[in-house]
Amino acid sequence: MVSGRARWCASRNCERVTSCWQMTPSRTNAICERIAFRWSWASRGGRARLTTLSIGFEEAAWDEGRCARLVAERCRTDHREVMLRSRDLFEGLPGFFAAMDEPTVDGANAYFISRAARAAGLTVVLSGAGGDEVFLGYGHFRRARLLGLARAALGLLPPAAHRTAVALLQQGGRWSGRRGHDRIAYLERPTAESAYLLFRGLFAPRQIAELLGAEQRELDALGSPWPGLGGSGAGGTLDAFVALDFGHYLQNQLLKDTDVMSMAHSVEVRVPFLDHPLVEHVLALPRAWRLERGRPKALLLDALGDALPQEVWDRPKMGFTFPFESWLRERADELERRCLEPKLLRPAAVGAVWRQFRAGRVHWSRPWSLLVLAQFGSR
Repeated sequence: MVSGRARWCASRNCERVTSCWQMTPSRTNAICERIAFRWSWASRGGRARLTTLSIGFEEAAWDEGRCARLVAERCRTDHREVMLRSRDLFEGLPGFFAAMDEPTVDGANAYFISRAARAAGLTVVLSGAGGDEVFLGYGHFRRARLLGLARAALGLLPPAAHRTAVALLQQGGRWSGRRGHDRIAYLERPTAESAYLLFRGLFAPRQIAELLGAEQRELDALGSPWPGLGGSGAGGTLDAFVALDFGHYLQNQLLKDTDVMSMAHSVEVRVPFLDHPLVEHVLALPRAWRLERGRPKALLLDALGDALPQEVWDRPKMGFTFPFESWLRERADELERRCLEPKLLRPAAVGAVWRQFRAGRVHWSRPWSLLVLAQFGSR
């Protein structure tokens, strides 16, 4: 078994998991019972102890090694911790870029954890992918109601007043120093899809046009990448977010990248949280059961009980992300030059992204995405 963080492995540990699903359809019950039995058998000294993997970092703010070890000790797994440093990332990037079948801002984590799994002698592993989508673990799900009300209010304004309101929101974001405030421009179209891009959008609309050397009207003519996914009111916004995460972020990014990068190391990844009877049942449950205030993925926590130490889950959510902020900054000049080599994008706009990154005004994912695109385009 492998995961970016060992706590995902714990979500498949514990006899209590079956009690949480007593009202589920029989197929889902059977699946949960088999998972619980197999983990219980393995963690109690079965012939083959489960192996868990975790990537650690020297940068303490990004390292979850202690939590991973707590879970591994509680579940009695054969735990392996792999330390990844800046030089390891850059030395491994040629292999990562060679494995890409299309540009992706994600995937590096899957590439390196799959490499570690193969080095540990594993060929089939389990991943917790889909857990946040099924059990509403992402923060934007909790903000969907407020955003639904905000976009409904914006939609009632005359066009001129609507544009003024969005401009004022952007100005407030700029004054607050918050990164990504320029993405507020997506609310010029008060749709659920536009609200979703506040969280999942990489660049702001104007910056996309500048990078491509295109007029905004040319981009507008392309239309929405997600036709027919609109919604109305707060419920509609949350439903649209869930649909977009399943149909776009999970399917087109997380699962695709996991498949490509694991296969680059001849490792097969399985995703038990996406077993379709489980997904169908959980999505049919009342929303309040899945979106409990104060506890992430409350249904899973109820299933685990005290098998999962509270200090593992009762803390700010962290994605499985590397310390790219500091690592890219160390080599910013070199990486910016590499972004300009294939001449795919306007040099002035590329330079502006890197200047904003050095000044701490934009997230690391923007310059990183330019590097990925440049490397892919120069192959």
